[in-house]
Amino acid sequence: MRRGQEGGHMPRDMESVIPGPLRCRERGFIRADSPLFVGAKVLTVVFVGEFFIMRLFDWFGVSSDSPDAAWMDALALGLVTWLALEVWVVRPLTAASRREVMLATVADRLEEGLAICEPARGAPVIVAVNPAFERITGWRERDAKGKSLAVLESEEGHRMPPRWIQRALQGDASVHLRRRLVRKGGEPFWAELTAFPIHGPDGAVDMYGVLIRDVSEEAEREEELARYLQALDQAEEAVCIFSPDGIVEYVNQAFLRVVGAKGPTDVLGQDALWLFADDDEVAPKITLAMLRGERWRGRFRARRCDGDHYEAIGSLAPVRMDGELRAFICIHRDATEEIQLQRQLERQQKMEAIGALAAGIAHDFNNLLAGMLGAIYLVRLQIQKDHPEAARRLADVEQQGYRAAGTIRQLLSFARGAESEVQVFQVQPFLKELARFARTGLPETIRFELDMRAQDARLCADPALLQQTLLNLITNARHAIEARQDRRGGRIVLRVRTLQLEPGSALSRLLAEHHPRPEDTRWLCIEVEDDGTGMDEETLAKAFDPFFTTKPEGVGTGLGLPMARNHVESMGGILLLESHRGAGTTARIYLPLVDMESEDFEVEDAGETRHARGKGETLLVADDDAHVREALVEVLERAGYRVIAVQDGREAMEVVRRWGEKLDAAVLDVVMPHADGVEVAMALRERRGHLPILLLTGYESRSALRRLRESPLLADVPVMGKPYHLPELLFSLRRALDGSAAPRRGSSSQAR
Repeated sequence: MRRGQEGGHMPRDMESVIPGPLRCRERGFIRADSPLFVGAKVLTVVFVGEFFIMRLFDWFGVSSDSPDAAWMDALALGLVTWLALEVWVVRPLTAASRREVMLATVADRLEEGLAICEPARGAPVIVAVNPAFERITGWRERDAKGKSLAVLESEEGHRMPPRWIQRALQGDASVHLRRRLVRKGGEPFWAELTAFPIHGPDGAVDMYGVLIRDVSEEAEREEELARYLQALDQAEEAVCIFSPDGIVEYVNQAFLRVVGAKGPTDVLGQDALWLFADDDEVAPKITLAMLRGERWRGRFRARRCDGDHYEAIGSLAPVRMDGELRAFICIHRDATEEIQLQRQLERQQKMEAIGALAAGIAHDFNNLLAGMLGAIYLVRLQIQKDHPEAARRLADVEQQGYRAAGTIRQLLSFARGAESEVQVFQVQPFLKELARFARTGLPETIRFELDMRAQDARLCADPALLQQTLLNLITNARHAIEARQDRRGGRIVLRVRTLQLEPGSALSRLLAEHHPRPEDTRWLCIEVEDDGTGMDEETLAKAFDPFFTTKPEGVGTGLGLPMARNHVESMGGILLLESHRGAGTTARIYLPLVDMESEDFEVEDAGETRHARGKGETLLVADDDAHVREALVEVLERAGYRVIAVQDGREAMEVVRRWGEKLDAAVLDVVMPHADGVEVAMALRERRGHLPILLLTGYESRSALRRLRESPLLADVPVMGKPYHLPELLFSLRRALDGSAAPRRGSSSQAR
């Protein structure tokens, strides 16, 4: 730093290191310390001193012309002059020198760069800089002198405004500015500039100083913080930052959107615990985590600004700096729909587990029924001539056994579901069985009625899908009745009728969207009517919206009616709702009927003793259940067949290998140890191209039946469910041996 530079008005942060006298002078106080004034004072003291010396000589009677007076006068005058010079010249100069050295040392040791500039036309000119200026800007003092301060300016957008300099020259206060400057080598950097005026002896501003502080790291941190804040604002998750005592300090746009706030002012400064306050289980845990400065994560019931609630999943984490807790950050998202889907998935998984368990039970139970019904059938054949009354009672027992098998099939289909498979079936027995099944699930206070007016109707649809749809509608009716306040029970009517549409009618136009020329088709109308709470027009308009439900939480998912409509439309029909508040609801399903004359149906009464007999053909019978196998073998032998019976897939494969050319047909259980019935059937067809095969199953083995459908060798192989109707089995076997296709049936033994 240049020595001897005049002091001036420094910024406040330098006042602590500037000596008091200089600061006084900087504030405009004028000191009489010019050389002329000092010289005048010294001469005055010399003249006055000489005067008093002469007066002393006169007082003591000493002649001023004597030699003694001359040396005494010189000695006294020298002493006076020395004292004057010491007081008014030497001491001030020493103090000024010390002050100069101190100021130069302070300037040299400043962390900020300091440049002393003279005002000039255009840009100001640098006259002195400190070492920190050289270190920060790369400009040495000898190179910077005489240069304009504009050498530090970078691109156009970061030039130092002229008014900024003028404010520094005209005012008594420091002026601050942040700009992006450039070092001598061309490297840009962010700097914080402070300009201050330097006053001359006359109090006028003749120079000014500029402090330059390199804030590149701070600017980078601020820019990084701005990027992070912008990223948080773009995030889908709601972010809230609050102080250790729970006062909200920052929220992002997602938070405002989720809680329904109009702007940040609605939540900033509020207690963050209002978000969790309505969750009595979670709020104490979050409060405890905040008191301990710990993390927390989980699911909670959050509150919106309007008082509404939503299900949220989130986490809470403490923010520490240098080991001190500074804040908490809470990140969460609205998971209402996700939680509903998760609950639905859990219910579905539970149903799948129940279905898997039911499948195993069904297999064993159906095998037991098959063995029992086979034995009853044989006994009935033996005694029907001599004991017709006993034979009739056994026929009743047999019918109850088949009804039990139908119940098992319905339970299995309802619990596990089934792959969609369209088939033709009779409506009346199907709906009678469904009504009996549905009635068992209703409380005694609800009366269930079946109004059947479609005795000869036949549908081509998926029975399992239709059953699921109707049971869902009946369940909705039950919930609507139970939601009434009177608690007096209710009534559900399952009404079935056929109709022929009038051309151009409103219903015909609706059905035309799903079926070509609906007026040329007979239709089946299935109504589920209840006298429950009913729906108003607004609720009715949303009834088919996914996840919309009027049921209490945990009772409904809002997916029943949308799924029911999709199922009906997949079968070529439509589902309509009619409802009035307080007057109940009627759900109507319209499905196209099958023309009876276009299909060949074979109906065989399970109680009849007439059946198709064998002609001495050799059959392979494979079943792992001994009772089922023995009963089936006896029935087949009585019917005139020769039977080779085996107990598992391995033995069946051995028979195929040794006796395959001599077999006329095979009756195989689908599920067997070592090799299933489909594998044995494929081995037979590979050896004997069109050998008649009949598969039996206690329940649907999906993997085995999938392989059956995918194999071109087994495309014509029928599958019958256990317990099977023995007359139908014999009839199917006879038709297969005679080269006819197995009949399609709607009875409970029809394979699915």
